[in-house]
Formats: sequence, structure tokens, C-alpha cells
Amino acid sequence: MKLKSLICLFLFILLRHCIGADYYVDSVNGSDKNDGLTIRTPWKSHLKAESVSLAPGDVVHFKKGSAFSGSIRISESGTAAKPIRLTSYGKGKLPKFTNPTTRDASGNAIILGGDYIIVENLHFHDTPGEHVSGMIIMTRLAALRIEHGSNHCIIRNNEFIKTGQGIMSAGEHTLITQNYLDGPSY
Repeated sequence: MKLKSLICLFLFILLRHCIGADYYVDSVNGSDKNDGLTIRTPWKSHLKAESVSLAPGDVVHFKKGSAFSGSIRISESGTAAKPIRLTSYGKGKLPKFTNPTTRDASGNAIILGGDYIIVENLHFHDTPGEHVSGMIIMTRLAALRIEHGSNHCIIRNNEFIKTGQGIMSAGEHTLITQNYLDGPSY
């Protein structure tokens, strides 16, 4: 019996390594007591995605119609063949992300600290710009920030509305494509 259990555990770990895991987040109907592994058992808070050790090929799905406030940092890396993806699922409006305060991660809603991460089909809004005597000072302030050393990231098909600075990339080989920016988003 122990041998069967060990074989099952080994196969589960092997499959997860080969194909990646899916995580689901729904701010309306989720619960942070859930495991987040199915559409029926989503997490409520986007902060749960930060607390999991993501692996190459993993996908974090945010439910359309959800809204998230505050900052998350994705530190793990994917690979060229198996990137880590942050995307949406379901029907309705894109999931919304904001971080209205510069006290929390400089106003960044999502910070990428790893390589080969794809962010797609999300909506960012109302993140702050720092104002000093009518000037906007841009340092590390952006709705979506790609840190120095975070390379080969793809930012596509997202919306940035009134986000101070929509996207800031200090990484190399970053592809930013098919995004919509409106308001003071640059």
C-alpha cells in the first residue's frame, strides 16, 4: 500500500513538473480557505497567488468581473517553453487591478521579479502618480512593473486606465504588445 502511495505521489509531482498547475482566483465567489486548483474552488484574494511557489508552466487565472486592490509580486521564473502566465477566465469584464497608495509597493499593482512571465487579458486602473509641484516623478511607479533582471516577459492584451505610468520595464527582451492605455498612462 505504501508503494502505491509513493508511486501516485511521484506521478503527481512528475505531471505537475511536465504540464504546470492551474490556479484560480475569484474575488466575488472565492475563498482563501479553498485550494485554488479548480474553477469550483478558487481563492478570493490575489495575494494567494503570491504565497504559492509558482513553477514553469503554471497559470494563474483571474475571474472576469473580479476586482483586486493592493500589490502582488511574482518572483518565480518560467522557461521559454513553459512560461508562467497571469491571465483571465470566464465571461464579462476583464479582472481589475489597482493599488491606490504609494505606501504599498510604490503603487504597483503587479510586480514581476522573474523571467519568462506572461501577463495578459487584465485591466489596470487608478494607480497613483507622484506629484511634486505639479510634476510627475517616475521612479519605480507603474501599474505593472518588471524589475531589473526579469527578462523575456510578455505583456499583451491588457488595459491601463489612469495609471500614472502603465508599464515600466527594467528587464531585457520584454515584449509589450496589443495593450490599451488611456488617461495619464504612459
